[in-house]
Amino acid sequence: MDLFNNSYLYYRHVKAINLILLIDMFTSLLSYNNINNRICL
Repeated sequence: MDLFNNSYLYYRHVKAINLILLIDMFTSLLSYNNINNRICL
């Protein structure tokens, strides 16, 4: 049971990190697009 709890917490932690990385990548892409739009205009 303890092993199951540890693996569950680990996977939840990894999932949270992946979500944070995904959001970070998405926001950096958005800001990059905004900079390109300003240069074009």
